[in-house]
Amino acid sequence: MDPRIQQVLSPKQQMQLCFSLQQALTLLQMPTLELSSWLEEKIDQNPLMQRKEHSFKNRTASQPTFFQELQVPYTISLFEHLMNQARLVFSLPQDLQIAEWIIGNLDHRGFFIEPLHLLPPHLDPSKVPSILIEIQQFSPCGIGATSLQESLLLQLRSQGKENSLGYHLVLHHMEQLLQGLFQSIKQQCKLEEEELQTAIRQDIAPLDPFPGSRFQKNDLPPLVPDLFIRENQGTWHIKVNEQDLPRYRINSPIQALLSVEEKCFFKRYLAEATWIQTALAKRKQTLYQIAKYVTKKQKNYLLKKESALSPLSFKEVAEELQLHESTITRAVFEKYIDCPLGIIPLKGLFSHALSDHVSSDQAQKLLKKLIEMEDKKAPLSDQALWQQMQQLGVSCARRTITKYRKILRIPSGRCRKVF
Repeated sequence: MDPRIQQVLSPKQQMQLCFSLQQALTLLQMPTLELSSWLEEKIDQNPLMQRKEHSFKNRTASQPTFFQELQVPYTISLFEHLMNQARLVFSLPQDLQIAEWIIGNLDHRGFFIEPLHLLPPHLDPSKVPSILIEIQQFSPCGIGATSLQESLLLQLRSQGKENSLGYHLVLHHMEQLLQGLFQSIKQQCKLEEEELQTAIRQDIAPLDPFPGSRFQKNDLPPLVPDLFIRENQGTWHIKVNEQDLPRYRINSPIQALLSVEEKCFFKRYLAEATWIQTALAKRKQTLYQIAKYVTKKQKNYLLKKESALSPLSFKEVAEELQLHESTITRAVFEKYIDCPLGIIPLKGLFSHALSDHVSSDQAQKLLKKLIEMEDKKAPLSDQALWQQMQQLGVSCARRTITKYRKILRIPSGRCRKVF
C-alpha cells in the first residue's frame, strides 16, 4: 500500500482496506463455476440482493451466443460395469457382497490392492481369493489384478499366449522391461534382436496396462470457459463469461421509512452488495485486459499460423497493464478460454523466454522434433540433444532438456531404443 495513503487512513481503515483488497483478489482468482457458487451463497444471505430470472430458457436460436450448452452422454462407471457381470456369476448373497466389496475397492487403474483386514467383519475372508480369481475373468481383461505384472499376465492368458515369449518376458523379466534393459534381457534369454523386438511389438505392446482407467472419463468435472475469444475478418472479439453467473439487482431500502436501528441493519448489507458489484466489474475488466493483450501477442498461434508460442511472461503482462505480477498470476489461475484452438487453459498461452527470440514452448517442440528424427536404433542421449539444441541457437541448461523431455512424456534414450 502507498505510504502516503497509510498516513491519511486510520489503523481501522487500513485494516478494512487490506481485507477488501484480499477479498477482491480472491474473487479474481475464482474460476467461473466457483464464482457462481460463491455468488449464489451471497445472494441468499443478503436481503438487498434480489435474484433475477435467468435468460437461458428465453434465448432463441436466432440470438447470438458465445456459449452453447452441450448434451453429455451418460457413460457407465467401472463399478456398474463389473457389478452387472457379478450379478450373473454369483448366486449366493454373501458371495455377491464380497464381490461388491472387492469391486468397490478397485483403484482407478482397476487393480485390487486393499488389505484383507479391512474386509467387513460379517463377510468370510476365506472366500475372497476364489471370488477375486472369478472377477479377474471379467471384462475388461486384466481387471482385478494386484499388480501391473499380474494384469498383463491375465491379458496374455485370456489370449492363450501362456507359452509365448511375451508371457515369459512379463513373468520373469518385468523389471528389466520397465527399465528398458533390453540388452540384458537378450543376453539372459539368449535372444536375437528380431526375436525380442517381435515379442514386445506383437505380444506386450497391444496390452492395456491399466484396464480400469478407460472408465474414468465420466468422473471429469464440467469444463466451463471463463473467456470467449473469436476472430472475424482480422478483428478479435473477447467476451468474459457472465452468463453462467446468477443475475441479481440491488434493492436499496427507502431511507425515510426506516428507523435508526433498521438503517444500521441495512447499511452493512448495502455496503457488501455494492462492494460485490464493484469487485465483479473489476474482475471482468482485468480478465478482459489480460485476454486482449495475450491474444495480441499469440494471435498467430491462435490462428494456427505458427506451431509454437511466442515468449510471454506474467511479468510482461503486468508491466503492460500496470498491475502487480501476483495479480496476473491470480487472474490466470485455473481459467479456461474458448478460442479457435478449442477450450484451453489461459495459462497455456504464457511461455517464458529461453533467449530473446525462443520461448520454452518453441524449445519443447524443437526437442520433440529432434527426437522424432533420431535413429531409433541409436537414440540420442539428453547430452546429445542438449548439444544439438545449442547448435540450433537454443541456449538452455543441460537439465532443462531432461525437464522438457519429462513434460513431453518422452522416455530416456535407453528406453526409446528399438532393436
